[in-house]
Amino acid sequence: MSAGNITIRDTQSQKQDVADLNRDAAHANQTLSPIFDREKEQQRLQQAQLIGEIGNQVADIARTEGQIAGEKAKRDPAALNQARAELEAAGKPFTEQDVAQRAYNNGMAASGFGTGGKYQQAIQAATAAVQGLAGGNLSAALAGGAAPYIAEIIKQTTPDGAGRVAAHAVVNAALSLTQGKNALAGAAGAATGEVVGMIATQMYGKPVSELSETEKQTVSTLATVAAGLAGGLVGDSGASAVAGAQSGKTTVENNALSLPSGMVSYGQAVASWNQYADANNLTPETEAGRTG
Repeated sequence: MSAGNITIRDTQSQKQDVADLNRDAAHANQTLSPIFDREKEQQRLQQAQLIGEIGNQVADIARTEGQIAGEKAKRDPAALNQARAELEAAGKPFTEQDVAQRAYNNGMAASGFGTGGKYQQAIQAATAAVQGLAGGNLSAALAGGAAPYIAEIIKQTTPDGAGRVAAHAVVNAALSLTQGKNALAGAAGAATGEVVGMIATQMYGKPVSELSETEKQTVSTLATVAAGLAGGLVGDSGASAVAGAQSGKTTVENNALSLPSGMVSYGQAVASWNQYADANNLTPETEAGRTG
């Protein structure tokens, strides 16, 4: 609607006093205001984008778990024998390097953390589910109000089985960490045991004390994902989300799982780089241009 002039042609029949008409064209469509809040929607989209970015970053950390499993397989006689048998069955010439590569690939695939693996799919599903909660009512989500939505997203994006269970475990842990807006403190204190116990129970049906070393590594990685996504929900920058992820990972590994220090050191290096990149507006594309 735009401003204009009203001309009365039948003055005898005119009942309305023209002076009483609202001529405020600028606010003529304010009935739409309660329906669409532009600033709030922009904030929601930015938060969803942030969560997607941190999901990609923790997925990279998780992928390293697969690489570690692959390297272990290259030094495992049983894994090497299996790889050699597979290559022999293929009936084509191969070298010892081929055997080592096959063992590496098998180990990475078995870990579930390689590209397309069940845990990578779980991370993607959990990220998508948490993105949908961006800008929403976290209290309602914590109370179970978002459960149908979360279940549907995970169902659509993750095949049935361990990956789906892992996705639910990550989302539940992330929501738990957002309570009290303490996600950026990173699963400290009692929250650490609660989240680790939650993931261990949902994933393996047993307490943390009974987890194998491999299961502990998996729980650690998924706890990192949960802490990062929680940081994305309550934080306001990529650095804050990475800080949430790394704080959760370090606390979990040092206190709840007592994992080797190498895993903690790697995670700290990743967090340090990501925080530096965020502060200096670096992207993979710009960094590739600097190093290429």
